[in-house]
Amino acid sequence: MSSSRRSSTEPRRSRGLGDVRRWLRLALAFVFTLPGAGLATYGAEADDALVVEYQLKAAFVYNFAKFVEWPADGGVDATAFTLCIVGELPYHVMQQALAGKRIRGLPLVIRSLNSPAGAEGCQLLFVGAGAGHLSSAPVAAVPVLTVGESGDFLRSGGMINLVRVDNRLRFEIARSTGERAGLKFSSQLLKLATPAGDGP
Repeated sequence: MSSSRRSSTEPRRSRGLGDVRRWLRLALAFVFTLPGAGLATYGAEADDALVVEYQLKAAFVYNFAKFVEWPADGGVDATAFTLCIVGELPYHVMQQALAGKRIRGLPLVIRSLNSPAGAEGCQLLFVGAGAGHLSSAPVAAVPVLTVGESGDFLRSGGMINLVRVDNRLRFEIARSTGERAGLKFSSQLLKLATPAGDGP
């Protein structure tokens, strides 16, 4: 009797441990993953701390793409995954940090944009602080995951916002905004997000 009870509970325990291990791997990816690129010179205004911060944000952006599902008929280029960046400093730092990476099995292509209005053809759009507000018409027309770093980013139609909480980098998610665009956030990603207002 006791042996049969043990055998019936062991598969459940194994599944539970597997879930815990997957959860820990996901959490560690967002807490400790830093790109291996060394510091570079991007101009006198870019101090080392800011460069390191954007390297960390590049790691967040890279991991976001792993835990968001795009619709099968969303017009995604089958030959590459395109990350578009608005903002000179974040573009240069992220381009170096993510060079040679692949996302969802596709080579990562990184483009610099002057404004969010040029996001057509991008699967992921990062908008740097002070780089302009989201232009809802071109972004909402296609499934583009939008990531920003300003206080009003979610209210202006963004989907994920990087924020500092207790001197640590965290993120907020406007789930309904992403779902309206046809994107699906993984449950693990949603659990790791900092509570925030759910978009406009």
